[in-house]
Amino acid sequence: MSQYNIVTLYHRFALGEILAFAFLPFIIYGLYNFIYEKFDKPWLFVLGFTCVFYSHTITSVVIVIVVFFALIFSIRHWYKDFKRIIRLLISAGITVLLTCGLWMTIFEQMLHRKFGFNHPWADTVGNSMSPGKLFRLQYDVGIFGFSIILLCFVSIFIVSKKRKTKQYQAMRWLMIIGFILLFVTTTLFPWDKTPRFLEIIQFPWRFFAPITICLSTAVGIISCLICTEEKYRNISAAIFIVFMVVSVQAHIESSLDKHVVMYEENTFDNVENTFKLGLGEWMPEYVNSAHIPRNEPVVTDQSGNELYFEKESIKTTIDYYDPCEFIDVPLLYYKGYSAVFIDEDDKRRELPISENGPLKTIRIDCSGVTEQGEIVVDYTGTAAQKISLFISCAAFFAVIVFLYYNYRKKKSR
Repeated sequence: MSQYNIVTLYHRFALGEILAFAFLPFIIYGLYNFIYEKFDKPWLFVLGFTCVFYSHTITSVVIVIVVFFALIFSIRHWYKDFKRIIRLLISAGITVLLTCGLWMTIFEQMLHRKFGFNHPWADTVGNSMSPGKLFRLQYDVGIFGFSIILLCFVSIFIVSKKRKTKQYQAMRWLMIIGFILLFVTTTLFPWDKTPRFLEIIQFPWRFFAPITICLSTAVGIISCLICTEEKYRNISAAIFIVFMVVSVQAHIESSLDKHVVMYEENTFDNVENTFKLGLGEWMPEYVNSAHIPRNEPVVTDQSGNELYFEKESIKTTIDYYDPCEFIDVPLLYYKGYSAVFIDEDDKRRELPISENGPLKTIRIDCSGVTEQGEIVVDYTGTAAQKISLFISCAAFFAVIVFLYYNYRKKKSR
């Protein structure tokens, strides 16, 4: 029922965002478990945040912001419960260890050089939406849709006899959070006064993901509070399914002809059509993706002579017969690349590499190589990457062992 999700899946094909969205319910339930219960299920936070972090960076930033403010505004429920706070800190520590292989790698690269995202191309002020545009029946990015909002307003006017229950309070706060975040995505919110680091989210409508989870969960809770008998819950579920199908069909049919692209049978025979760099957020700073050649890659020496090479996965093997000062390889340079010269006797030695030219491609220093052989260029990674990966794997297996131990312990009782 969220038009944003329909566009994200069928038009933008944003697999990372959709994958991250699938784990947001774990975080919302974990938030409920922390605020209204005794936080006896800390694994909800650990699983939810870990999977979101590995799925989509921007969604990770957005959900951390949402959870942070949710915890601040609910502080009266938990600030005296030190046991709960300690569990939260332990859960955060475990999440940090599990995601160490991701964030340590990113930070290492950021310390080494700047990237495209250091110069935000998207203006959060200019990309915020007018309130009226949020709910238009139009198949486009930045439009939330009206289906969930309609259900929310219907639910608000339904009087529940269980206002004092934790579920009703959670429903109320989820709706409040959802509508506040909707306000944040509009031009009414002072985006020009927000800290500059928030520009990493690029578009205010990135908040549509937690908004969808909050509002849909709120509607589900109030439905369960009203429909106490199973048969009525089944009826309400059937009504929701019909409503969802009609909503999806209406959104897609509204402008289906504008977003369906038909390719010719031989389209991808042309190498220029086989890859897309997007907006290059993770490309080296000041590298313009439009200037990257779309033709067949060529390896050259300092005289411009082409050298024969073979590429297998991320490994490039270059035939080296004539001594030269350097070799240029059409690969964007990132910390972790290595070049190894292998002579005819299978002796190996590492060659220094650097970045070259405006495209920041790899240049291999061959000034000390006089023998014939081959040069292997490969992304072997850095020590920090290998250590962080080991930490994440060790933390994962430690968590599995701990859960298995607890399971056996409970079963023996």
